[in-house]
Amino acid sequence: MNKKASIIIPCYNVEKTIDKCMESLTSQSIGIDALEIILVNDASTDNSYELLCKWEQAYPDSVLLINCTENGKAGCARNTGISYASAPYIGFVDDDDICEPDMFEILYNAAYNNGCDLAVCQSVRQSHYTRDNIQNAIQDRIFDITDMDKRINFLNKDINDAVWNKLYLKDFILENNIFFPENTLYEDIFFSHLVKIYCQKVYISGKVLYHHIISGTSVSKNNTPEQRIDFLSISLMLIEEIRSRKIPQEIAAWHDEQFIIQYITFIINYEKTFGKLDNEIYGIIISSVKNLYPDIMQIPAACMVLKNSSKPEFQEIIKMLL
Repeated sequence: MNKKASIIIPCYNVEKTIDKCMESLTSQSIGIDALEIILVNDASTDNSYELLCKWEQAYPDSVLLINCTENGKAGCARNTGISYASAPYIGFVDDDDICEPDMFEILYNAAYNNGCDLAVCQSVRQSHYTRDNIQNAIQDRIFDITDMDKRINFLNKDINDAVWNKLYLKDFILENNIFFPENTLYEDIFFSHLVKIYCQKVYISGKVLYHHIISGTSVSKNNTPEQRIDFLSISLMLIEEIRSRKIPQEIAAWHDEQFIIQYITFIINYEKTFGKLDNEIYGIIISSVKNLYPDIMQIPAACMVLKNSSKPEFQEIIKMLL
C-alpha cells in the first residue's frame, strides 16, 4: 500500500514518553499501512535507541529509524526526517504528545480532497493526557489565498506557530525551500512563518485532535534567559531570511511591524522576569536590530510607540535604536 503521510518525530532521551506517543500513532484510523513514521534519534544518552529499535522491528514496513550521532536539536532532526520522507504529505509529532485516533485520517482527507498545501487541527495543552471536556473549538473553514488582501488577512489569523497539529503537502515544502533552523530553539516559528508566506490553500479543522503534553522538560515550561534570547534570535533570523527571498513588499512590511512589537515585548517581559539584561548582551541585540533597521522610524509601529506618551518604557526601548 502506498503511504499517504510521513510522520516525523524528533527523539532525544524519550524512553519515558515514546511508547504512549507511538501507541497513539500505530492505532490511527487511517491505518498503520498508510503511514510512514520516521523516528530520528537525536544522539540520545539514555535507552531511547533500544526502544526505538523495538518499534521499528514491530512495524518494519511503517517505521523508519534514523540514528544521529550528534545532537542537532529538533530543527536538525526534522530536516533530516523531511529528507527521508517518501509520502506526499508530512506531519510532525513531539515524542511526548498524543494524537487522537482519527487525527491523520481527518487531516489527510481534508488536505487531499480540497487540494490544500496545509491542513490544521486544534490542540489542547495538558499536564497529562485526558479527553475530559474536549470540545470542538471553532467551525471548519478553508482559506483560499488568491490575492494580497487575503494573504495579509491570513497572516493575521492565529493558527499558532507549532508544527505538530498540522499536515503539509511535501512538494509545497520542497518547492518553496521551507526548512528548520538547526541547533537552536523556536525553530518551528521560523518554519511556520515561511509556510504562512507561501501557502495558497489551507484547511482549518475545528476538532481538537492533538494533545500537547507539558512535562517538566518542555521548552514551553522551562523558560530561561537563554531561551528568551533564542526566541529573539529566531525572529531576527526570520527577517533576514525574508529579505533574502523575493517576498512581496506588503508581506515584508507586515513582518517588520510584527518584529518591532515582538522586540518591545521581549525587552519588557525579559526584564520583568529576569531583571536587567546584561549590558554586553543588550549591546549585541541593539546592534543586530540596528543592522536590520538602520532607520527604525520607517517602521510605523516604531513611530506610534514614540508618539504614545502613556508608555514611556516602550519609548525608551525604541529610542535605543535611533
